Formats: sequence, C-alpha cells, structure tokens
Amino acid sequence: MKPSTAASLKPPHRIRNSLIAVCCGMVLVGVGVWWNRAFIMEEVFVRLLARTPLLAPKLSGLQFGFSQANLAEMTWGLETGAGLLSAKLADVTLSYDLSVPKVSAIAIGQAQLNFVYHAPDKAAVNSATPFGTLAYPLEQVSIKQLDLTAMSPWGLSHIVGQADISRASTGLLQASFATADQALSLVFSAGLRSAQVLGKQQTGATVFTLDISHLDQADKQAHLQGDMGALGQWLTASPLVPEQARAKMAALAKAWLTPELALAKVTATVQATDKAASPHGVIWLTRDGGYLAKTEWAMAASGAVNATAYLDMTAATLLGFIGPWQPEVTRGWQLHGGQVQGAVQLRWQAQRPLAGTAHFSVFDLAVTADQTELNQVTIMLDVADLSRQAVAVSVTVPALAFGKKMALRDLNLKADYQDGKLTVGQGIGTLFGGQLAVLPATFDLKQRPILLTLQVRGVDVAQLLATLNADSLSGSGTVDGELPLSISATAIEVLDGTLTGTRPGVLHYQGPVADKENVAFRALRNLQYHNLQAKVNYRPNGDYHVGLRLEGSNPEVLSGHPLAFNLNLSGQLPELLQRGIMAGDFERAILKEAKSQATPIKQPVTPTHGDHPPKPPPAERRP
Repeated sequence: MKPSTAASLKPPHRIRNSLIAVCCGMVLVGVGVWWNRAFIMEEVFVRLLARTPLLAPKLSGLQFGFSQANLAEMTWGLETGAGLLSAKLADVTLSYDLSVPKVSAIAIGQAQLNFVYHAPDKAAVNSATPFGTLAYPLEQVSIKQLDLTAMSPWGLSHIVGQADISRASTGLLQASFATADQALSLVFSAGLRSAQVLGKQQTGATVFTLDISHLDQADKQAHLQGDMGALGQWLTASPLVPEQARAKMAALAKAWLTPELALAKVTATVQATDKAASPHGVIWLTRDGGYLAKTEWAMAASGAVNATAYLDMTAATLLGFIGPWQPEVTRGWQLHGGQVQGAVQLRWQAQRPLAGTAHFSVFDLAVTADQTELNQVTIMLDVADLSRQAVAVSVTVPALAFGKKMALRDLNLKADYQDGKLTVGQGIGTLFGGQLAVLPATFDLKQRPILLTLQVRGVDVAQLLATLNADSLSGSGTVDGELPLSISATAIEVLDGTLTGTRPGVLHYQGPVADKENVAFRALRNLQYHNLQAKVNYRPNGDYHVGLRLEGSNPEVLSGHPLAFNLNLSGQLPELLQRGIMAGDFERAILKEAKSQATPIKQPVTPTHGDHPPKPPPAERRP
C-alpha cells in the first residue's frame, strides 16, 4: 500500500510560522544594524580608507541618515610625492543619493591642513606619464573655515579663509579660495584639460589672469597677464606666497616698482616640454597698448637660463623706470623726445657669475636741467662682457647751452668704464669759437674730488667777452690754455688755470667818458695788445680770481708808448661752472683795477713765441 501524500505534507500553519519567524529575525537584524549603523559604517569606512593612500585615517562621531551623513571629526595624512599633507576635518556633512548611489556634496565646517614640502624624487618625475583625462566626481565641496599651513624651503605660508569647489553639468569645475583681503578663483575645463586662475582683490577687481593649457599632456603651456603695480602689491601681500619669498618680492618691488613701471602691463607665456625639464617663454612689457620691452628666455637641462631682452621706449619712460637709481644730479632733469633702444643677452647659472652682452642707444634726445639745455643728443653704450662690468660709452651733443649766451657745440665723448674707473679717450667740443678738450686720463669715480684738465685752444676773445655780460667791454684775439678742474659731488673748482694769447688783439672799453680819466682808462678805450696772459681760479662758493697781464699800446695815449697792465680781478660768479649761469661782474672789476694800474714800458715788449711764454702774475689762492 502506498503512503498517504497528505501525511507527508507539513501543515500550512507551520510554514506560515516559519516564514514569520524568518521575517521577524530579519527585522530584528535590520533593526540591530540600523540601530548600530553609525558604528558599523564607521568601521566599514575605516577599513575602506585603510586601503587608500591615506595614512592613519581616523573617524569619530559618524551619523547616517537617508540623504546625508554627519561626521564630527576626521584625521588623515597623505604622501603627495612633493611633501606630507596632514588634515583634520570637523563638522563634516555628506549629502548623497542612495538610489544612484553617489555623494553629491560635502560641507566642512572646519579644515586644518598642514603641508611640509620636500623635493620630489627625480626618478619618479622622469618616469611620470601624462595623466590623461580626469573626472571630478563631486558636485559641491565647501569649507567654511580653512586653516592651511605650508612649510617649504622658501618659508612658511599660512592661509586663513574659506573655500568652495563646484562642478557644473557640463563638467566645468570651479574653485575659489578667499582670505580677508584677497581671493583666488580657478576654473577647470571638462576632464581637467585646461585651467584659468584669477587673482582678485577682496573688492572683486581682477589683479592677474593665468591660463594653463594641455594639462593632460606632457607639454604644457601657461599665459599670465596683469598690471605690474597691482600684481606686485598682490604678491607681496598674499599669504599664498611663502614668507621668505614674499619678503624678497617686497624688497624687489620697493626697489624696482617705480610709479612709471607700476602703470605697465606684463604678459608672460611659458611652455614646458620634456616633462618640464626644458621650459621656455616670452615676457612682454607694454603700456597703453604700446610696446616697451620683450624678453625671450629658455632653461636648459643643466639649469642654466639663457635670456635675450629687447628694449624700445621713450627716454622719459626709461628715466621714470630707473628713478630710484638715478644719481642726484639727474633727478632734476627734464627729458623731451628721445628714443631708447637696446638688446641684452644674458646667461645665468647657479654658482657662476652672470655672463652676457648688452648694447643701448639713445638718439634725438633733448635734456633741460635748470638753465642748461642739451639738444639732439646721441648716446651709445656697449657692454662686451657683463662678467667684467666693462662699458664703452660714446656721447655726441650737437648743442649744449649754458644760460642764454654760452653754448658748447659738437661735443664728442668716448670713454670706457670698468670697476669704478672711467678712462676718457676723447672729449672734444667747440666753445667761443675755439676747441675745448679733456686730456686723456683715467678717473676713479669712487674717490672725490675727481681731477681732470680741460685744454683750451683758439678761443675767440670777442665771443668770450660777449658771454660774460661785460656790455661795455669788447675785443678781439684768441687764447690757448689749460684749466685744471676739481669736481666733487656738489661743486666744481678751477685750480691755477692758465690762458695765453696766441695772436695780437684789441680791447675796447665803451663806457661813459669821465671828465678826468686817468691814463689807464684812456688806454683801455682802444688798447692794442700783443701779449695776454692770465691765471684763473674759481672756488666752489662762486668766488673767482683772475691774475691778468696785458701788454700793448693805444695810439691816442702817450703817443702810442707801450703800456703794461697787471690786473687782479676778483668777484662772484655764482655756480658759473656748476650750473652754467654766466652772470658775473667782470666789467666792474676790470675798471676798478684799471683806475689804479697803468705802467708805461720803457722799452718795447716783443710778443712771446715758442715753448716758454712768460709766467703770469701769481693769482690769489685761498686756503
């Protein structure tokens, strides 16, 4: 007999009870898991984080909800290859969607980050490959209170502010970092292939723009643009810049960032090839859309930097650029017109002297300094070797005017400068119809006073008297001589200069006729001299002293008997040689001396010739 099938089946209520028991067990397990979800997920997160590059990750105070999780504190470290980054995060909120699943946003109340830089491993750098296209997974990350400290060989950087990072649906990634005074905005393209960095003031004004392209390739390119003044102020005040580097930048800005240069705009392009081993670039300096200067540079694998710079600007602009380094004597100059062009080639390498060459030319320049005017000036500067600091100077001045009547023409100067010494090879100019020349010599510019000798040849007495404001005196003839000069930082002195007549001439006094003129006055009305000798001294306070000897005759006085005048002329020519203001009192001094001196010569005097002229009377010298 077959067994009954009904007997082999369990009762329906037993199956139902089993199902109920299983369901209750699952519910209890689920309730237990949910009740202990924070502890369980915290352990799961810690184990997951332990498998990441993070060092010693720790979590505390983790709470989970259906759409977000809260974390009281999290600490971790990370070896970046360029240094150790340690982080301590507090009051962290994660927003997520469990149906996808994904984390959409992270809000951090406080983030304390510390970074200690160390040089990256060269082998790792050389073996690095382009990282290709990257994707940023989060839609929003915000840090309400950011405290970032970075230690590097260039000093400490300490940033206190806030940060926000957001991703648009197009894949565009935006990040901003703001401190109390400055802001930094970054915009990355989809896949992080390129980036734009904007440096801003807290007011929102843009200071500089930095565009970086080809981030996903080995060869990268960067383009920087900004105003020199605003960029200098931003960098010297930015907490992003390490302290030591910021101090050096501040010193450079104080020395180099003149008001003129602050108005200029800088544009720089950098290209890095061979995994950044051989970067090169171009720097442009412009103002109001006009070109001022350009520098092309390249760094070799050895670390040497080669640069070629070109300069093309007005002389007034250049003078404004170099304002802090102008000598005191040039700070009162006013420049009109003039163009400066130059080319410089430099080579710099660590622990080696700077090497290179330079050439500068200034042409069609006009300079006004008080009552001195220079017109159509041409200047050439050549530096054959910067390491030797040797400069060859050539100056051509067609017209140099002192005051209203005195003009030096066709001035040509050629000199060499090295190690603080100036060697004059040629210094020639035309003055009063004759020639003035600086005798070849070498001068130590570090020592004061500078002693040089000015040679006088063929100076026209008529032009000389016309310049000296001696309206009642006129004459003719020519003189030669030498004027030893002592030049200090503030004054010029003439020491026992000598002048000798080279051909006979005439001296006319055309002032009012007195009723009882003495012989000297009458002789000066038409003195036909054949011998003129003078010793000239000029003091820095404006005092001059001229010991003058004249020998000749007046046909209308003493029947033309030979006469000799020994005149000692003294007076004031304030800043005559220093500023070129010819406003002296020669006429009054000559007439005063003439009233007391007129000596007839018993025997005619023959004009001197040859190499041994008579010595002039000694001039008064003050200690």
